[in-house]
Amino acid sequence: EGFINDITERIETLQALRKSEERYKTFIAQSTEGIYRMELTEPISVFLPVEKQVDLLYDNCVVAECNATMAKMYGFSKEEDLIGKTITDLHGGRDKVINQNVFNKFIASSYRIVGEETEETDKDGKVIYFLNNATGIIENGFLVRIWGTQTDITEKIETERKMRLLAHTTESITEIVAVTDINNRFIYINKAFLDRF
Repeated sequence: EGFINDITERIETLQALRKSEERYKTFIAQSTEGIYRMELTEPISVFLPVEKQVDLLYDNCVVAECNATMAKMYGFSKEEDLIGKTITDLHGGRDKVINQNVFNKFIASSYRIVGEETEETDKDGKVIYFLNNATGIIENGFLVRIWGTQTDITEKIETERKMRLLAHTTESITEIVAVTDINNRFIYINKAFLDRF
């Protein structure tokens, strides 16, 4: 006497799960955004004061998983090089007000941010800027992990700074500066131009 079990449904479920996981891994690997999962080495109570939570994020939040795009943003050649890095490592310390403000907003917004800028540091100490989206995972009143994406906006920030410097310079010189479009319409004139004409 023997037993026969039909495991067809179970095998089909496992195959579907494998295909879903392959699609997920392909999506993560090919994304042009940095994608990450950070784990808390010690979960943080959501009932602690905000300042204490921020301190604990710097102390206990580490990269557990990321894609190659994110690793390259920090100057690393592969994901494994970024695994285990703390937020303190990525931010080049914990004293940048812009980053502390993002953490305060993250906590105040029920552990979620969308489109927030941070100033961080790559592996060689070069300052880099990111636009961040993140969601904290809360279990039993404790923050246990953070999922997120980031876009490198360093070039945009540097270009904006150069443009501000150029605008300041053209406004402060005594020479006339005027810029026209292809139809010879003025699109910019400086103060010296206005003063003269």
